[in-house]
Amino acid sequence: MRRLIAVASLFIICSILCFQTAMFQEFPVSGSVMPVATPSSVLMFSTYIGGSDDDTVHSVAVDDNGSIYIAGTTKSNDLPSADGPRIPFSGSSDYFVMKLTNNCELVYTTYIGGTSADGIPNLHPDASCSIDVDQSGHVYMTGYTTSPDFPVVNAWDDTYNGNGDCFALKLSPSGDAIEYATFIGGNKLDMGITISVDDLGNAYISGRTCSSDFPTLASFDDTLGGVQDCFLLKLNVTGQIVYSTFVGGESGGEGSHPNGLVIDTNGNAYIIGWTNSQDFPTVNAFDSTLDGISSDVFFCKVSSAGLLLASSYYGGIATDENGGIAVDGEGNIYISGHGSIGYPGTMVLSDHPEIFVAKFDSSGRNLIYSSVFGGMYFDNPFGLLIDQEGCLFVTGATGSSDFPMVKAYDSTNNGLGDAFLTKLSSGGDNILFSSYVGGNSSDMGISLAKTNSGTIYLVGITNSTNFPTVSTPFPMHQNLDGFLVTLENSWPNVPPEVTPSTSTSSHQNPSTTIVTEFGLSSNEINLLLIAGIGIELVVIFLLLQNSYKSSRKSQ
Repeated sequence: MRRLIAVASLFIICSILCFQTAMFQEFPVSGSVMPVATPSSVLMFSTYIGGSDDDTVHSVAVDDNGSIYIAGTTKSNDLPSADGPRIPFSGSSDYFVMKLTNNCELVYTTYIGGTSADGIPNLHPDASCSIDVDQSGHVYMTGYTTSPDFPVVNAWDDTYNGNGDCFALKLSPSGDAIEYATFIGGNKLDMGITISVDDLGNAYISGRTCSSDFPTLASFDDTLGGVQDCFLLKLNVTGQIVYSTFVGGESGGEGSHPNGLVIDTNGNAYIIGWTNSQDFPTVNAFDSTLDGISSDVFFCKVSSAGLLLASSYYGGIATDENGGIAVDGEGNIYISGHGSIGYPGTMVLSDHPEIFVAKFDSSGRNLIYSSVFGGMYFDNPFGLLIDQEGCLFVTGATGSSDFPMVKAYDSTNNGLGDAFLTKLSSGGDNILFSSYVGGNSSDMGISLAKTNSGTIYLVGITNSTNFPTVSTPFPMHQNLDGFLVTLENSWPNVPPEVTPSTSTSSHQNPSTTIVTEFGLSSNEINLLLIAGIGIELVVIFLLLQNSYKSSRKSQ
């Protein structure tokens, strides 16, 4: 009898272990990735961007000819330049703009700033600058300045308002003249963080302000609600304000590091940030309630005339901060961020996920998919880009040694924190490519751009002395530097097998469901395990009962 019980118990244990092994070890979680030891992708081009002092790169844009434009902050008066800077260095720190050909050959370098500090190079992407470029090669730029003599031209406001002002400017195609430049601000700190230009040459700027007298025009919110608010404004082709509005609630504050801003073909503006205001204005919202204990991400859609069309919270049960925002040709909205748990309708793509990406339809009200990935340490997304197939590229900084790697150029975390670049499938359910990009110290990816032919440009900040360089034309000065990396978009999309169901604004926070290669969720598998164990117990009971009856008869 004891022998039979022991054999039966061993049978149960072996069955459970074999079943769990088959379900969870031989087959990775659907959409998840396993580290790849052999790299299958190669950097096409990679270089430091900097001079003899500290420098950072915060923004990259590409024109229709494939020329590359990068911008950042610098303390160096000797940045590489083809024939000397088009506009000279003028302060303790300046912004700069560089133009390169599609073969990464330097065309021009120009400085932007006054005699005081204009952008201070540091390892934090906040207090940065942003650029965009139009079809003629004009560069549009925003940031913040503490220089009363910042070079204003054809200005909407030619007076420095104090404590740091937002600025906006338009640079000539040759980079040697400012066509317009203006202060925009109030009596406290005002920071332009991101800029985008439409096909007509209108420039849209988003940032944050602490000024109650920040200039508003044709606004849907003309009052500073908390300690600080986000703002959104539109400039016409001559640099005059079309509309300007606060974006925020009456409590707490709204901010970002950095904001994201994109424009669709109809001139609708899409912005993203984070908020801890419980009364943030929501319209046609996916979620109209602040869910986190500290902050949630928000995103807004604003018409070309400045009307609020959609506005929503998005977050889990803890603290959430934003990454970037993107829009595809059909008007679907994509956002990224990090920091929480319990996101709605989430597909888990790796262990220890901290970064989320979510796709909404054009109304902003209906969630199409949400995915999370990351590692066990810090993972911060900054740049977000969508390609022609609807695949997302995410870049940022990670300190995780177990960050998911797929077809990686570099699958080893090299220093205090590496930049990363990750590509997701159009359904958000597969990681197609993911790699560290960095050296022996701190590195972070900040901004992304692409050409129509599929080339991806990644820029960011590094103080690594061995940052990977390929065909680099610029020297490395072993200070804080920017970097530019070029890769070919050679990782094919994997369309979703089943069209994801649409989640409406009846917001829920369901527990995360993991789906295996067998097409079953973890909950379903647990039920199967329980059922299997129950069947085995019944069999054992019958065996024991039969054995007992046999022993009774033999007596």
